[in-house]
Amino acid sequence: MSLCTFRMSPKTMLISNYLYSAFLVPVFVIGLYGLYHNKRSIYPLMAIYGATATTTTLACVVHVLITPNALPPSATAVLPTGPTLTYEQRMMLLSSYVPFCILPFMIAIDFGVRLTKLVNKAVKAEQKWD
Repeated sequence: MSLCTFRMSPKTMLISNYLYSAFLVPVFVIGLYGLYHNKRSIYPLMAIYGATATTTTLACVVHVLITPNALPPSATAVLPTGPTLTYEQRMMLLSSYVPFCILPFMIAIDFGVRLTKLVNKAVKAEQKWD
């Protein structure tokens, strides 16, 4: 039995995808502009983008990993109910999802570190004035 028992209706999934795209696509474009012009004000937005994209893609990776294996036709075991994946299908899905999980994770870590450095500089500058 799959651990992922929550199912969305197609209408809810479509609305969810539109809202997700309405947030991430503009953030991506704004992020590209900010990075091209080396604007530090873009750092929080990029950290949020990386965390959001990683979280949503990680959910897909986990779902692929917990979906039961498809049994060969010659198997005599009881077949699992619900969706199953063959080894080839699982590898194809993981090879598609994992890079799109790792890259945003690296973005989130990178901009989190950059933000931490900026905050530390601001704290030190503030302490000089006290």
